[in-house]
Amino acid sequence: MAIRHARVLDLPDQTEPYLVNGVEVDPATIAQPSDWDADHVIDSTGASDGDVLTADGAGGAAWVAPSGGGTPGVDYPTKTAVTLSSADILDLHNTPVELVPAPGAGKWVDAHRVSAAHLAGTPYTNGTYQGITIVSGDNVGTVADNVGRLTSAFQSQQGKAVTESATDSGDLAIYAYTDDAFTDGDFDLTVTVWYSIEDVPA
Repeated sequence: MAIRHARVLDLPDQTEPYLVNGVEVDPATIAQPSDWDADHVIDSTGASDGDVLTADGAGGAAWVAPSGGGTPGVDYPTKTAVTLSSADILDLHNTPVELVPAPGAGKWVDAHRVSAAHLAGTPYTNGTYQGITIVSGDNVGTVADNVGRLTSAFQSQQGKAVTESATDSGDLAIYAYTDDAFTDGDFDLTVTVWYSIEDVPA
């Protein structure tokens, strides 16, 4: 059924009745903006991204950061993504790129999974590998090998299972590395590592 409005509803001089679904409504019974209770208007002023609206115990509400979630990577797995530039990739055999920082004494990085993705571009050349190697520390252990399809000119997304997560040394960073230089290519590679920080047994 059509709804007929005799005049815009929020005009202060509204006096003519109007019909809603065939029922006559007195405009005087409609709350105007000046009648609204400011405590019941949702206003995100001062809220940070991710905040939630929570009752304040006094009949109002406030924006607060979620609590009780713990620390990412410590209380639950987390992930980090690092984009390797073409310059990074071409020099990776000389200068490994840190993906996950060393966790500190008595801790080690437990890597769960890695992935790599790149857009189409000029492919890289490598006599041994099509992808990079993810290592712990100064090539102490291989976390995942042949990650990413750098020798392909086409867009690619690839997930890889972890080969070896734990190391005997502990407190080691996770790096992107290759022992055989890539040449010629020209596109970025984004590497993502899912991991948690664990205690080294005492």
